[in-house]
Formats: sequence, structure tokens, C-alpha cells
Amino acid sequence: MLRPFRESDFDAVCEYASDFETTAYLRWGPNRPEDTRAFLAEVAGSRLAPRQFDFAAAEAAGGRLGGGLRLLERAPRRYELSFVFARRVRGRGYATESVCRLLRFAAADLAAEEVFALVVPDKPASGRVLVRCGFHPAPTPPAARSGATASAPPPKSCASPPARGAILPLPAMSTGGKGVTDCGEA
Repeated sequence: MLRPFRESDFDAVCEYASDFETTAYLRWGPNRPEDTRAFLAEVAGSRLAPRQFDFAAAEAAGGRLGGGLRLLERAPRRYELSFVFARRVRGRGYATESVCRLLRFAAADLAAEEVFALVVPDKPASGRVLVRCGFHPAPTPPAARSGATASAPPPKSCASPPARGAILPLPAMSTGGKGVTDCGEA
């Protein structure tokens, strides 16, 4: 289940945000407690930037926070997706379910034409999550395409991605074109 972050998420966010292995390839972290407090103060119930959307991913049973996701608009209707999950919830489908739900939000509420993600080769599980949600390899990062975009029909389910799209050389991945309409309800 996706929801806004709350200041009461402090302990759960600290769990993954202070973990060196979990944050090794992210643009931030590992966080100190004061970093986590500052993050939660900024995102709890609001957005950091006009076109930045942060969501907490909570376990359906019990509501315990397991990770976080972000959509950041990099160009009009083109969003970068990032996500991070605590070790204790990995391999249980929470990332796939959460990414698919966030893609539906991007399509329905933001009219996203493209969503892309950058994935390092040392994190193959993250790449598999993205593929299950309809992402494909892309020849170049969306930001480097000078406004051009690969076209792809929206995926109809997590199991059947679009025929064309974008995983960029980092590698990066993208839905490729027209956003996402339905990535399967979990």
C-alpha cells in the first residue's frame, strides 16, 4: 500500500536509510538519524518540489513501512522513478506491487508520457522489478535524448510489457512512451 510519509515512520525509514548496503548505489545515504528527521519533515504530508512525489510503501498486513518511492519530473510529463526497500521485505513482491501502483498513479494523475529509472548492474533485483512492471532497455538515458522519446503503448499488465520502450545504459529503464494505464492490481 502506498501512502504519504509520516514523521512516525522515523524508525522504519532509519532501518533502510542508514543501511550502507541498501543505500550504496543511491544518490544519498547512508543517513544519520538527523538526515532521516530532515527528510521526514520535508516530505510528511507534502511534496519537496512542485513535481516531486514521495510515497511510503507499507506492508498490507499491519501497515509496517517497508520502503519508499519517488517520482521526480525531469521534463514535462517525463518522470524519473526511484525506490528503496528494507532488507527484511525484499523478495516478497512489495517492490513490484509498489512500483506498479506508482506507475498507475503517474499515468492517471500526472498524465505521464514516460517514466524511467536508472539501475546499476550490481542491483539486478531492481532491474527485474522494473521489467515486471513494463520497463524495457533504452539506448540512452531520457535526459540525454534532447526531447526525443521511444514510443511504446502502455503496458496492460505487469506480466505483459509494451513492445518497445526504454533500460538505459546505466542501465536505465523506461516505460518508453505513453505512461502506464494498468499494471495489474495486487
